[in-house]
Amino acid sequence: MAEHRVIVEGTYNPTTGATVPVTGGTSSTPSYVTITDGTNNVTVSASASVGNALAVSSGSVFSGTTLNAVTGNSTGTAVDSGSARSNWSFVAVGTSTLTGTLTLELSVDNVAWVSSTVTASLTAAGTVGGFSTGRAARYARVSLTAAAGSGSVTVKMMAAG
Repeated sequence: MAEHRVIVEGTYNPTTGATVPVTGGTSSTPSYVTITDGTNNVTVSASASVGNALAVSSGSVFSGTTLNAVTGNSTGTAVDSGSARSNWSFVAVGTSTLTGTLTLELSVDNVAWVSSTVTASLTAAGTVGGFSTGRAARYARVSLTAAAGSGSVTVKMMAAG
């Protein structure tokens, strides 16, 4: 059976670039640990509002922009995650008085698109979002319909899993 091990060989300070071997005992000062698969590193992303998370530089997390400063009804550009991802989310930032409905759409082949049933109402200048879990797709996009008012919206997406 395959097994995965995490081995800590030392600490790494990203500010100074110094690597320090791990020694016994405890320390009252925080230290950094590099987690790597030999090619890509994982880092801790600190956030006071949502807590800390591991940020992966490639493979399991992917992001892209589907709508970029659109001002009316628009079908978003496909975001290709490179392989099937089961979790998709989007964040939309609207300006001025633009309103409308944002719909997350998924595709396995970038030809046939289906609604994920995830929608969000854009209500003028503000930020809204949505997420879909457990629906595997390689491609995703967000479309804006029933647009009214003036301004624009930009929608960025992220996929994992």
